[in-house]
Parts: sequence; structure tokens; C-alpha cells
Amino acid sequence: MALLLLTQPVGAATDAVSTLSEKDILKALMSNLDVKLTDATHCKGVGTNEHDQTIGDYLSGFWSFHTARQGNNWIAVSAAEASGGRQLVSVVIYRAQGEENWGWGVSFVMDSEQAVDRSSFTCLGAG
Repeated sequence: MALLLLTQPVGAATDAVSTLSEKDILKALMSNLDVKLTDATHCKGVGTNEHDQTIGDYLSGFWSFHTARQGNNWIAVSAAEASGGRQLVSVVIYRAQGEENWGWGVSFVMDSEQAVDRSSFTCLGAG
């Protein structure tokens, strides 16, 4: 199994100095896995089964596909400047194996003190 962590330099596209590293973003995500899918934008009814209720359920379902020993698997972590000196960050889990080609994840807003706006979660994905 190949697991790659691909990232874009946080804050590279702006003049603003970001204090958020890829590790900071992933840690913040892991601290908010209990956010209900019903409370997040574009998240109602998503996931790998009908029992998925939280961001953690949603992401762990797709991340479990990385246990397959064939194909290419990676995680993309990125950040862009948002209003008020905050960062819009995203974490997307990707898988490519033959006709199986998808990416599913989330975006959310963080401030420079690494606080997450729990109401900002949005589910992302296609495939």
C-alpha cells in the first residue's frame, strides 16, 4: 500500500504569513471529527454507508480504502486566505485504481490561533 501526503505550501498563494502547518490542519481536523454531518454544508446523506453521522464517520469510511494494497492513495492538505485573517483549509482523501478514481474530504475555516469554526465544515468530493 502506498500512502502519500501531498501538500501545497500553506499560505503560498498570498502575501499573508500563515502560522498553520499541514500538521496543524490535520490535528485540527482530528479534534473536530465529532461534527455532525447534518450540521455541515453539503454533508447530509454522504458517506460510505447509511450509518455515517459525523465528519469522522465520513472520512474514516473513505480513508479505509487506503488499506487496499493496489492503486495509488494520497491525502491533499491545503490552505488559502479567507476573510478576517483566517484560513480556508481543506483535507481531501484520494484513491486511484483502474476505474476507481475519486477524492472525498472536507474544508473548514481556521484562525491564526488554530481555532476551528465548527460551523464552517463543508464536505467535498467527486468520483
